[in-house]
Amino acid sequence: MRHKMMIMIVISILSLCNFDYLDNMDVFRKFKDSHGNFKASLVGDVRGMLRLYEAAHLRVDGETILDEALAFTTTYLEPMATQFSSQLVVGVYFEPGYGLARRILTKVIAISSIIDEIYDAYGTIEELELFIIAIERWDISAIDQLPA
Repeated sequence: MRHKMMIMIVISILSLCNFDYLDNMDVFRKFKDSHGNFKASLVGDVRGMLRLYEAAHLRVDGETILDEALAFTTTYLEPMATQFSSQLVVGVYFEPGYGLARRILTKVIAISSIIDEIYDAYGTIEELELFIIAIERWDISAIDQLPA
């Protein structure tokens, strides 16, 4: 339950930052201990750490807490990324006969990444709800309900 709370807080903060409603980054202080360090318990929450990492990239000059959040999350996420990426390379179509599967997988990942960026950066809540419905239906006719 704690990690879901962290994810929701960070997502809310990201949303507020994206729409310029939040100027004060003191809300991140709840993730720090009495010594001013980010809490060790955050490390076990990979999703929450990723969200905090994403939020830290929205920082501007003078937001030291987000600079600290970036350093903290990078320290713990980079080793995880190298560990997981080596496992993925071994597990996903590594034999020469699977070249087509690798190309298809690469395209799916690229499209997913583009959709994720568009979703995060450009949509209003109403547009994104329509977009989610269209994706869930996986029907080309759903494009007619999407905004131009």
